[in-house]
Amino acid sequence: MPQQDHAHRWLKLLSPKRINSPYNDTAQCDFNAAAGRDSFEQDRDLIVFSASFRKLQNKTQVHPLPTSDHVHNRLTHSVEVSSVGRSLGNAVGHAIIQKDADGILAKNNISYHSFNSIIQAASLAHDIGNPPFGHSAEDSIQQWFKSEKGQCHMDHLKEEQKQDFYRFEGNAQGFRILTQLENRKFDGGLRLTYAMLSTFLKYPTPAYLCPKGRRITSNKKNGYFLAEKHYLEDIQAELDLPTTSDEGLCLVRHPLTYLVEAADDICYTTVDIEDAYLLGDIDFIKARELLGQFLPEPPMQKGTNDEFISYLRASAIGNLIPEVSKAFMAHESAMIEGTFMSELLNETCHAQAIGFIKAESSRLIYNAERKTLLELQGEKAIHDMLDIFTSLLPELHAHNWDENSITKKKSRKLLRILNNNFTNEKFHYFENVKDMPAEDQYYHAVLRITDFISSMTDKYTIKLHKTLMGL
Repeated sequence: MPQQDHAHRWLKLLSPKRINSPYNDTAQCDFNAAAGRDSFEQDRDLIVFSASFRKLQNKTQVHPLPTSDHVHNRLTHSVEVSSVGRSLGNAVGHAIIQKDADGILAKNNISYHSFNSIIQAASLAHDIGNPPFGHSAEDSIQQWFKSEKGQCHMDHLKEEQKQDFYRFEGNAQGFRILTQLENRKFDGGLRLTYAMLSTFLKYPTPAYLCPKGRRITSNKKNGYFLAEKHYLEDIQAELDLPTTSDEGLCLVRHPLTYLVEAADDICYTTVDIEDAYLLGDIDFIKARELLGQFLPEPPMQKGTNDEFISYLRASAIGNLIPEVSKAFMAHESAMIEGTFMSELLNETCHAQAIGFIKAESSRLIYNAERKTLLELQGEKAIHDMLDIFTSLLPELHAHNWDENSITKKKSRKLLRILNNNFTNEKFHYFENVKDMPAEDQYYHAVLRITDFISSMTDKYTIKLHKTLMGL
């Protein structure tokens, strides 16, 4: 690709315009930059100050309800991923700006800082849609909707809509939070930039297309629900992203998404080992062996065992960042063109070590007894609450989704919980469902239930479950 075309392609991919915003002219974007905080830095701040981001402090990273305060939760994990992502963005951003001999990017207010801000914001948000108790809760929600109790609600949905629940995904819920639920509800959400939202989309594919055809990096999972399809159409139009399927809206990844993915993998591959050691799931010798995979030779131990494991983890991250940056630049053109089908860590000299550690972590850490027992407790809580809250749907359906027409006392109490409303104010949780096309109303109502369940923290899930079940 000629360098001038290369720079113009990056200009398109780094669009500072915002989803659903009336303030999308160039003058406004220039004003934001002149005020000392560009559009991508604003994205980061909007995420940090959101309620959904705060809730990550009480959501499982790997170990539910940990007994040690040193063990990571989703919030601390996300902050660390954003730190690694910023470093990757700095390295890659400098390299791309240097390649732009004509200064096209600089003339359009794009600097290396633009790259690190986008990646940092997307990294902060990458787990924002995860339900309580981590990935096991995704499985629990999927299982419930495939069960006999779930099927009575699925019978109201189109086949494509059903797949959003049969393959319920925290990634898709995260995109829904950013574009629909947080801040300006059902009016663009946080109204983030096209560049950041596209970078956030690790799997720009709907659930009903995931199992079909060749599984490539961008469609190993689904990354958005059909309810948010119109925002994918907006992103595609603004950034001119190619599609990977003729059957529906499957986009190729934004190139910077690969760096967010790598930052996440770097953190959990190393930090999960440190956490497992602190919890006693693996011993010092095993932790030292695993983290030593990323070092050219084992260093001499200094300090306590805990301090040495922390040192090895930091050294591993420090060695992985430059290797990933080099891999990105080596495959930059393929990522821009949408033909790159791998993961960046697999293109580094540490690919074999990554594979070994993932296998050992699965064997020793992710199936540990304490973790498994707490996940079973979470599964029970999620299934029971899906039973309880979906029981509202037939009654609401019969009343055309008008919550204030509901007369059953138990139903009205459940509506108060959903609305977080224990006053005499009108209910509003399902307020715009009746504005949807009639054939789609039940689908959107079921989404409201999964919105509520997935938004809960681990502690609130257990507390509410005990209350509702009289335990």
